[in-house]
Amino acid sequence: VLQKQGVQVSRKRVTDLYQGGEKFYCVKAESVVEASPHVLFEILRDATRVQEYNAECNGVRDVQRMTTDTKVTWACSKTYFPFKPRDFVIRVHASQHPDGTYVIASESHAEE
Repeated sequence: VLQKQGVQVSRKRVTDLYQGGEKFYCVKAESVVEASPHVLFEILRDATRVQEYNAECNGVRDVQRMTTDTKVTWACSKTYFPFKPRDFVIRVHASQHPDGTYVIASESHAEE
């Protein structure tokens, strides 16, 4: 979809078989970062550090810890005329697999 400043962004249309066949896009961004995987993993899963790398985020905070590796996070975007700021509530899972692979996955979270 886009390649800019060393970041390659791609997307794929996915059908969620568990949610009635709803279609959505899965977005992937790739780049080479001069940091160890562990340091990068720790920065990306720390909600207090989001504004260090995401200038579009106006506020963020963790609202619920579900497990050691899973939490619910609230975030708010900046205002972009003519739109008001948008609130997002997402479930974030961050873990390291036995083979050393780091995974951070997020999805929209709705209160039950």
